[in-house]
Amino acid sequence: MSDAGAVPEFIWRTTNDVDTAHALHLASLSTEPPLKVRSDGRAHFEMHMGEGGWAIACFLASGPMVAYGLLALQLPSVALMAGILGSDASKLCTIDGMAVHPDWRGRRLHEVAIDRRLRHAASLGRTAAAATVAPWNVHSLRGMLRVGFEVRRLAFLYGGQPRFLVHRAIADGLPVPQAPPRHTTLSLPVADVPGHQAALATGLVGHGCHQDPQGDWFVDYGPPAMSC
Repeated sequence: MSDAGAVPEFIWRTTNDVDTAHALHLASLSTEPPLKVRSDGRAHFEMHMGEGGWAIACFLASGPMVAYGLLALQLPSVALMAGILGSDASKLCTIDGMAVHPDWRGRRLHEVAIDRRLRHAASLGRTAAAATVAPWNVHSLRGMLRVGFEVRRLAFLYGGQPRFLVHRAIADGLPVPQAPPRHTTLSLPVADVPGHQAALATGLVGHGCHQDPQGDWFVDYGPPAMSC
């Protein structure tokens, strides 16, 4: 367990430790409701720690891995996302998996892992990044939108599950900025899949999310700030 009164020392470094990252993924899934987060097998980690991907991990100074982030550069997910978004696959990367140990959540490790991956991708000449997020995975969605991603599409993936496709430019946006204030045209409940489809079809993009006094979460839509 983490010590709430202590300030831990986090160490970030690349990793090819498939077994430890996969075990951390399974530990994070154990605290989440079904279908909120995609369940990935060991092969997913092997692929992203091979030639077509890259992995960054966060360790405590005492040694244990407490978070990881996967990046796809020349893997099928890049071509899939590029096809849906109408992007150039040679310039796109995908943020393709992330987990934080339940004991170490709430420290914005998710956002640091995004930043590290975008910096690496930019150093390789990639100019845009994309990812998929379940509409009701509010914590991941909020983190992505907070660092400049936009909801651009809603597709049915991973066996027919609804997923937001989020996108942002990276070459001219590093270090990762706090997203500037945006004009909100409408807000939709996170689970309103038809509503999201309709809003996106009009050319609006999701740029933020908020929680109302009753505790319900909404995605905020407005005009796009960038192109794919």
